[in-house]
Amino acid sequence: MKKEISVAIAAIIVMSAFMSAGLLTQVVRADTLWGGSSFDTATPITIGHHSGGEVISETPQFFHITNVIKAGQKITIKLQYYPTPSAYMEPELSIYDEDGKKLATVDGGLTGDPGSITLFWIPNSNKDVYNFYAVVSASYVTSAGDRFTYSLDISIEDCYDADSQTDAGDDFDKAIKISSGSYRGFLSGSFGNDHKDIYLVSLNAGDKLNIKLTPKSDAEYDLSIYNEDRKEAAHTWSESPGVIARLSWAVPSSQDIYFGIEPRHRTGSREYSFDVSVEAGAVPTSTPTPTPTPTETPATPTPTKPAWTPSAPANAPLLTISQTILKEEPKVGEETLVKVSLLNRGGATAKNILLSESIPSSVSVSHVSGAYSTGNIVTWSGELEKGKTHSVQHTFKMLEVKDRAVPVTVTYEDSDGNEYEASSTIYIATKKDVPAVNIDSDGDGVPDEYDYAPLDPKVQTKPKAPAFEAVFAIAGLFAVAYLLRRRG
Repeated sequence: MKKEISVAIAAIIVMSAFMSAGLLTQVVRADTLWGGSSFDTATPITIGHHSGGEVISETPQFFHITNVIKAGQKITIKLQYYPTPSAYMEPELSIYDEDGKKLATVDGGLTGDPGSITLFWIPNSNKDVYNFYAVVSASYVTSAGDRFTYSLDISIEDCYDADSQTDAGDDFDKAIKISSGSYRGFLSGSFGNDHKDIYLVSLNAGDKLNIKLTPKSDAEYDLSIYNEDRKEAAHTWSESPGVIARLSWAVPSSQDIYFGIEPRHRTGSREYSFDVSVEAGAVPTSTPTPTPTPTETPATPTPTKPAWTPSAPANAPLLTISQTILKEEPKVGEETLVKVSLLNRGGATAKNILLSESIPSSVSVSHVSGAYSTGNIVTWSGELEKGKTHSVQHTFKMLEVKDRAVPVTVTYEDSDGNEYEASSTIYIATKKDVPAVNIDSDGDGVPDEYDYAPLDPKVQTKPKAPAFEAVFAIAGLFAVAYLLRRRG
């Protein structure tokens, strides 16, 4: 009997030790929200509210979220924690992908007071569906055995782009096809890997695509248009948080083109809105490049004035474009400074200005100031009050012996939203090396420079200059004459 009592007492002591260490909590407290000790033993959990959890010391608890999350959805996890009296610890909440890779972590700071922390994640379009793990733990405790009770709230929110029921891809193959209209889109910022949205629009020859991108007041975005070859054709950006970005581009032929939206920083609101419109137009005709007249390189810059200067309106903006080319005929490999200036000659502020230049591939741009350069596309956006000027300076380097025309287009609006357009062309002629010409006046095949009688085809070469043989012969004659004289 004493032996049985001793065994029972020993069992009670062992169980008490395990309970104090938190190892039997899952067994003895069936109503507790208790996670597994690893990814393999993670406790399945569903969307909704779950209470009754408890974290002891720094022991993490793993949960497997059984609801799959689709591309374009946001999963949000909220941890509400209640430290026990005298406990002082740092609650922590983490989210992992299905391979056990940590994606993000937040903590509540070192505290002994109740509080909450929230974590969310927005996946990209690399997969159709995603699975996640949530891990609750304490990253720091002041005393062994400190604990907090907690509850979890898990929710899923649709953040689909352009009403598509999915996420706009961050590569061209997963772009969402849209048409004219107003849309909303979402990006993830720091908590997610959805960092770019790409859309596709089908256009006919001569159509002009117009995009208006409106960010939240604390966000900035880059906006780019790509042609059918997926090469960037135009680009602009929000100049500061909350500033609207506008971009337009006309297609030379029927094609599917793309435009991409991505944040300039990984902070700020990730929701944005955008408007897309298409202006039907005729097939653009190419403008012939005039053949420039070779001139000597001027010592000072030569300003090129607009061909036509309209009268300035009293209550509307009017932008004119002028150019200055430092060296009018650079050789291949030489650089020249080209300055393009916008002047508002009107009576009101020009708003939402977009200047765009498409530099030919035979010209490289090594420096640009006053604008943004991506590859061979130069853009600037902003506003100009009446009488104000904005200049863009480039350093062009000619790569081929070829005369090129660089189109400059400018679109802008007045305060009522009426749209205007101006255009100009930068003509750059490359200096050609003229080979030396050998003139043969009599046609005998010997250039005049070497022809003894340049007008007589029968006489072809000039006599050779006396050689050493002639010199010795003359010297010999003088010697013979001297000897004969002595004999005489």
